[in-house]
Amino acid sequence: MKYWFLYSLTDGEITQNYCGDADEWTNIPNGCGVIGPLNDDELVEDAFMNPLYYQVTNATLTKRSNYDELRAAYERNMRVPPSTEKQLWAVKARNEKLQADLDKIISDNADMTTLLLELYETVYLNQN
Repeated sequence: MKYWFLYSLTDGEITQNYCGDADEWTNIPNGCGVIGPLNDDELVEDAFMNPLYYQVTNATLTKRSNYDELRAAYERNMRVPPSTEKQLWAVKARNEKLQADLDKIISDNADMTTLLLELYETVYLNQN
């Protein structure tokens, strides 16, 4: 398998990952770069599964300098359930909206590149 990462040229933040047989990544949005194909090793596989903890620096995949802090904060937050009924309702409503958006995107997009870009815009941009 070949691993690819789409990243922001501004700060090196990974915005999309891909694992498959593709020999090139086409349709690169303005302001983004691509690194790959990368062979699978422990760092590449972890970056694929946890892209928030990695970045691209000088065309090289690297762990973020605060990797341990990010990882600990994520694990701490994953154990904290919504504390009020209102927060729980907001999480459920957001998840339902994202699922509806994803279902529509999948049904509207036949080619993989367009699908990945649409998924990125819907999921990643809605997290911020």
